[in-house]
Amino acid sequence: MCLVKKPSLRDYWNSEPILRTTYTKTLGMSRDRFLAIFTMLHLNDNERRVARDQPGYDPLYKIKPFLNILTTRFRDVYTPDENLTIDEAICPFRGRIFFRVYIKGKPHKYGIKIYELCEAISGYVHSLQVYAGAHETEEDYNTAFSVVNRLCEPVTNKWHTVYMDRYFTSPKLFDHLWTVETKAVGTVTANRKEMPKDIFSEKLKKGEKLTAQRDHLLAIKWQEITEVVEKLFFHLFDLALVNAHILHRKKCVKKLTLHKFIAKVAESLVTSVGMEMTIQSRLSTGGRLVGRDHFPHRIPGIGSKQKGHTQRTCKVCADRGKHHTGKATQKYTTIYCARCDVGLCIGNCFEIYHTRANYWE
Repeated sequence: MCLVKKPSLRDYWNSEPILRTTYTKTLGMSRDRFLAIFTMLHLNDNERRVARDQPGYDPLYKIKPFLNILTTRFRDVYTPDENLTIDEAICPFRGRIFFRVYIKGKPHKYGIKIYELCEAISGYVHSLQVYAGAHETEEDYNTAFSVVNRLCEPVTNKWHTVYMDRYFTSPKLFDHLWTVETKAVGTVTANRKEMPKDIFSEKLKKGEKLTAQRDHLLAIKWQEITEVVEKLFFHLFDLALVNAHILHRKKCVKKLTLHKFIAKVAESLVTSVGMEMTIQSRLSTGGRLVGRDHFPHRIPGIGSKQKGHTQRTCKVCADRGKHHTGKATQKYTTIYCARCDVGLCIGNCFEIYHTRANYWE
């Protein structure tokens, strides 16, 4: 569903030619069964949930365990570079929820606001906080100062440079970040508290600039020349996929596009829950891990070559070589799978290719 977008979940099982997706039927799960399971999506114990307007109420209670796992793992598995950025993201949502927001400049203007601290060069999300309305006990919990302070807490005392827009920027915030050994750069409105208003009230011609400095702060003005849980769960799931793809490109020799990376993850998830070829639907005619119609055949002859003399490179041997050494292993075979149309050594390679998601390991 990350790769193929359709108007509704039901359309993934639609048999009309214009909407049909053949892969869905190979999974051995009917539409009604999937929707029945989907309606049971729960990430926390509802029996322990505190009702709204009661002390201890948490608007994000239903998704809190998943959110906590993600934020912890994002911080633990990767150390970001020096330059970081803070901004507001939005999870599109138009349903009825009291902390839904409207942000004029976003492609999706209505939804759930998420504050994110990201690595500037890659976009890797290091820390995040979901906006859930006014805090029960802390009046200034959602102020720009408090939000930035919480997001930056895991990266302080390392002299990172954090970039932000005028929504967050203030002299007070930048003074605080400096005391915890964190540099900051951002645009700011001239009427912000502690800004030198007298200096920056002057009008400039194109190409001109004004500066003002106080200790470690430098200000420059210039004129240029030119449903909620489900929705938020899948938004965070997509975010985790993007983070994983960034790490994969940093660590692995073979670089995959985001599209291909998601496809590999999907294939791995399907096989990890036992949906391998031996338990597939009888209607299967799909990929290498599904269906019952994968048999070894002699590679057909081409031109003057007779059947049994034509050779191809073994897919398993070649990809194993790429995975371990970065260079494909040239091992030839006269056998191939007619359904998959790939050359495979008879025996072990043929079996591994059709039963393991990561056959190259």
